Amino acid sequence: MRVYATRGGSWPDTGGDRLRPGPLKGALAPVDPGPAMPEALLLLSKALFAAAGCGAGVRLAQIARREGGVPLHAWGCAMVFAGGFGLLGFGIGPTLAKTAPDLARAVMVVGDGLGRVVTAALAVFVWRVFGSGSGGRRALLGALFAAMAVNWVRGLLHQSWPEPTPPLQRFENQLVLALPFAWSALETRLAFGRSRRQLALGLTDAVTSNRFLLWSLASACFASIGFAAAAAAVAPRDSSLAAALVVLQALLFVVIAAIVSLAFFPPAAYLRWLAGAPAR
Repeated sequence: MRVYATRGGSWPDTGGDRLRPGPLKGALAPVDPGPAMPEALLLLSKALFAAAGCGAGVRLAQIARREGGVPLHAWGCAMVFAGGFGLLGFGIGPTLAKTAPDLARAVMVVGDGLGRVVTAALAVFVWRVFGSGSGGRRALLGALFAAMAVNWVRGLLHQSWPEPTPPLQRFENQLVLALPFAWSALETRLAFGRSRRQLALGLTDAVTSNRFLLWSLASACFASIGFAAAAAAVAPRDSSLAAALVVLQALLFVVIAAIVSLAFFPPAAYLRWLAGAPAR
């Protein structure tokens, strides 16, 4: 007597209507979720941040046009392009790779270039606002520019869009692009400490002081995204660690979108809470 395996166990062949060995009718094919869900979450979170970033960039560009100042123009440009077109380019490009590879290549090259240019603009902004008269900060700015330039050249030589970036190149890319945000997080955290002391003396207002904190938190989140993406680049492919790092990036993008919204479109209740918060 033959015994046939089934999903629920086994059944014997009794000699009646025999079923041929093979998949049962109506049986569901195994589904391998793989990295689809984490990647989808990451794309959605980038779109959410893109919307918030573009809104903040437009608001800053309006302020810069009204009040002038190179740093504001630089930061407004960075928020618009990094928050919107650069990130969306990398989200849209891979989806076009199979049907329109030339268009996908153009979108990803432009997105990559915009991301690098506006990250450099952020470094210039931090230097102009917090340390243009400091020799140490000037040297740090030069070192960051050199690292970004070398990384860009290496990317042009080794990357063939829209093909996936080699893991080690992606690791290097993310580390280099995270460094200006780490610098921004440190400088703005120090500025927040100074502003709290000024607030206690009545020399500034709570909203202005709080914006330094929000800026520091957003920059720290951006740097953390870069470090997480660098770790994901060298993690075993389709591993639980790689998926967790992608989900972490998605959560951080959501946090940044919330921070940007609070900084540039604060609700009245939030402003009232700031006004009543004691200076420490």
